Amino acid sequence: MPDLRDEEGIVGFLERVADANFTTVQELTGRHAHAVLWEDPPEDLLRRVEHLTGYPVDRLRRATLRDAYPGAVLSRARTGRRYVRAPARCTGCHVATVGARLNLIVVCPACGAPLRDSATPPDVVFPSTTERISREISLVLRLAGENVPDARERLTRLEALMVHLEPALWDDWPRVLDSEDADTRFHVVAMERAFLRSDYCYVRPPYITATLLHLTWDVSGDPRWTQEALDDYVAVADAAAPAPGDVPEWSDDTSLQHARQLLLRLGIRPEHIPTLLRLPGDPVSLPRHIAPYRTAEALALLHLTLSVTTGTNPTWAQVREIHGAQCSPQVARIARHIVDHPYAVRRLAWHAQRLHAEGLTDLRRLRLQLAGLRRAPVHILEQLPAPARDTKDLAHLAAAWAWLDATRGRLAGGPHPNLSGQALNEFDTRLNPEGRLYLRAWWQHHLNDLDNAATATACSTPQESNGQERVAS
Repeated sequence: MPDLRDEEGIVGFLERVADANFTTVQELTGRHAHAVLWEDPPEDLLRRVEHLTGYPVDRLRRATLRDAYPGAVLSRARTGRRYVRAPARCTGCHVATVGARLNLIVVCPACGAPLRDSATPPDVVFPSTTERISREISLVLRLAGENVPDARERLTRLEALMVHLEPALWDDWPRVLDSEDADTRFHVVAMERAFLRSDYCYVRPPYITATLLHLTWDVSGDPRWTQEALDDYVAVADAAAPAPGDVPEWSDDTSLQHARQLLLRLGIRPEHIPTLLRLPGDPVSLPRHIAPYRTAEALALLHLTLSVTTGTNPTWAQVREIHGAQCSPQVARIARHIVDHPYAVRRLAWHAQRLHAEGLTDLRRLRLQLAGLRRAPVHILEQLPAPARDTKDLAHLAAAWAWLDATRGRLAGGPHPNLSGQALNEFDTRLNPEGRLYLRAWWQHHLNDLDNAATATACSTPQESNGQERVAS
């Protein structure tokens, strides 16, 4: 009977037991090897393995993920459990360790060799910091398992940093140091771009996790560093940039002054600013990694516009109140940074010129008028193209599409703030140009009806005559 090795996972052990006895894991246990036996197997299964192998249940439990790493939150995408059908393997001792089932573990807990899976290119190089970071992560995981608050909070910060870094990672940002291989960074960025373009959830090979840990682990050690890094990631994640000749060539010292003069010259007022700044080619609902920065830009542009139109320096609380939708504290922080950064101010001027070229509209009025439009009427839906009519939750999607088309902003502040952006983009694709024109004509007609009703109400309200006013006075 094979011995249960140190750090070995229960499935790897059972596979060796099965091979030694010319059988399979399924025949031994009544469950196949992909049944997540390695995470938290039931008591009756452990009793059966105890009877087969002679190892007590307590020892067998230490070979399961939940018992070996009690500090890990297994449901987290970057730092939790690996997908069951994409195990990572040791390239050194070849022991099927229980730690290899955790995304956060990127080197073999038994021998320290890099872990690889089937998606790992043969020539990738792990950062030289990996060994040191792995030791520190093991310590923090142990402390988190002992319910040490600082350790648990650090793992939470780490997950957030990894999530937000992925769309902000580039071949040259953050800067590649000697501790990281440039060719491997290229592989990592290419894979991350593929993940972002897809609607599917991909398993991240250990070399990608190792790169993300290299760039985020030390930062996660301090809440202030984490906040600053997250704000930077949000700014860098938006890849859209003006062409070199489109941004005004103002000096850093005069950018803010010139931007205010431009807003005054263009006649842009607070009601013309959408809740999010769009660019040609953007989807109807912007991806989550881009929307925060574009919202911060809208907030910053609103701040500058208010300062021009009122001749005062408005507080950010006033700006957020006028903005038309709730903003997170992070978005508000980034907006303040934008106003203080000369290049970001010049980019705001570029956005202002685009808004003016598209035609200035009282978006505040549109937001108020369409805020109660929760469903599109049946007779409108029946006229949409067949692919769009087959969409689930059609009435709500059509109303949300009209809200975004009219207000040019985001779902927040409207009648469907929590609607799936992905579902809305899929609906937009199914609409085709003819369907979009039809829905646009519908919401414009709806606004005309509201205006006519308001006019009729105003005209029917009894007014005092001049004579009555004289008698009253």
